[in-house]
Amino acid sequence: EAGDIPVVASLVSNLDDLRKSKNATGVDLDFSVATQFEWMHKLVPEIKTVGVLYTAKENQTKIGAATQSAKKEGLTLLPKEVETPRSLPDALESMAKHVDLLWGLNDQQVLSPQTAEAILLFSFRSGVPLAGLSSSWVKAGALYALDRDYKDLGAQCAELSVKILQGTKPNTLAIAPPRRILYSLNLKTADHMKLELSPAVVKNAQQVFP
Repeated sequence: EAGDIPVVASLVSNLDDLRKSKNATGVDLDFSVATQFEWMHKLVPEIKTVGVLYTAKENQTKIGAATQSAKKEGLTLLPKEVETPRSLPDALESMAKHVDLLWGLNDQQVLSPQTAEAILLFSFRSGVPLAGLSSSWVKAGALYALDRDYKDLGAQCAELSVKILQGTKPNTLAIAPPRRILYSLNLKTADHMKLELSPAVVKNAQQVFP
């Protein structure tokens, strides 16, 4: 909608409209599913089966890609569609004895301020750790969450802008994922669930909640 003015987007989680544009590029706010599973295995190597709740409207395509990415990491993905917020408790309980970790996929209906308490309580009571969306989820009880280096996101956007100013067409510059990955940990959650995090994992965390 900006006409002929080049657009470099940042802090946007749904970039489908940008991908269709001839005059836009940017840096994705979300990490690729492959990156998320790679770090999942790195931080909690003992897990085998990963559960995920999702809505078909928002994440059906991503679930298909995630299933393949999980296999490449030696993991089994167990997806469960949530049709309405009311079906969330039953969906959670159906996973309690079948998954080693619950993956917090960015989904506005499944993971929201309204559902956070129910999901975190399920995680605590069932002993299934949650990979959260941000450090605020970790502070509230999720085991860990990946995060971005926002200063570096700005640097990535600046580099794209320089290329455009030098004559490169925006639609020839691929939308890039965040290139620097940070993470936070909740040691109380790890202790409650009898998970041993390696000293290196704890040392390299950006933020640790004791």
